[in-house]
Amino acid sequence: MSVAVCEYLICGDGYFDFSGRSGLIRTIKKVVPDGNWFLNIVRDATYTDALDKLSALRNFAAHDSAVSKKRALESIDQERMSSSGAWLKKQNRLDTICASLKTMAQQIEAAAPY
Repeated sequence: MSVAVCEYLICGDGYFDFSGRSGLIRTIKKVVPDGNWFLNIVRDATYTDALDKLSALRNFAAHDSAVSKKRALESIDQERMSSSGAWLKKQNRLDTICASLKTMAQQIEAAAPY
């Protein structure tokens, strides 16, 4: 299968979009069977926090709506936040999220059947 066909199967006519870790898992399950190595890695609870926070913070930064802000605040368990970027800059939060996702990416790369 070509890359273009794979992209179409996953994204359709739109763009790759998911809502948090659970949405990512639903998207993956559309193209791979239960028990697949890739799905199992994404399901690993180790990455839940990073995937949920990054997704919610990205949506708030992109859409700046009341709903996206509410979801972002829920994901970080706080009542106020000026912006996603401001929250991420403090206390090495972006570095922590990136480190978790880098570990997940390395695990995916190591498990991929080339």
